[in-house]
Amino acid sequence: MSFMFGFFIPLIYAVEKWLKLKFPAPTLAITLFIAMGSIMGVGYNLYTVVPFFDIILHVLSGFVFACLGFGLFQLAVGEAKNKKPFWACLLFGFALSLAIGLVWELFEYLGTALFGLDMQEDTIVNGFNSYLLSGTHSETFNIDGITQTVIYFGSGKSITIDGYLDIGLIDTIEDMAVCFLGAIIYFVAIAIDWHKKKILFRGLIPQLVNNAVDAPPIISNEISDDVLEVAAEIDGELKLTVCSDLCDVANND
Repeated sequence: MSFMFGFFIPLIYAVEKWLKLKFPAPTLAITLFIAMGSIMGVGYNLYTVVPFFDIILHVLSGFVFACLGFGLFQLAVGEAKNKKPFWACLLFGFALSLAIGLVWELFEYLGTALFGLDMQEDTIVNGFNSYLLSGTHSETFNIDGITQTVIYFGSGKSITIDGYLDIGLIDTIEDMAVCFLGAIIYFVAIAIDWHKKKILFRGLIPQLVNNAVDAPPIISNEISDDVLEVAAEIDGELKLTVCSDLCDVANND
């Protein structure tokens, strides 16, 4: 993961050039913090040392992926200059954030199920409800006040846990819930800001970059310092010759 992080910033510039998008500095900073935090969470045990560090990363992920989704959808519908494309982009960003959260949790499950990892972290609980133990789906069997659980191995060894071990359900749902929270914060904040001063909109949403090569040349009526103006009176009419970077000579009779 550390090796791959070295290619992260060049990849961002490549994506910007390929999609003709400009990522604002705050959005890039949050994205880099998430990528760096994922490495440091494992490498420096920050998931254990720093309270709620994993939850913080998932909230930020839900927020920043929604902002990226907004910018990406502008490639399809154009810049959000009025209400219709704005709300379309806003909803797409919200949906994309939730979709990425789901895909990430599926990735964690595959790591647990196929490769013997514990990407869906365990949680110690003191009770649960079970249809299986009740033998019927008409009511649950309630187990509460668990103080210890003893796990016996075939070799004769045993492990005692102070409570009951949940092997990933709570962690998965919490991650998806806080990702949803981050997307909700994005939706409300950008919606309000867009109808006000658009400070967050310009500071967080990737913007389309106009292609200067494809754009038609524009000759301004105002003459700048680096433009040579030669005027001559010919037969009572004014002939103006303008030389600029956009064209060699423009004659207006």
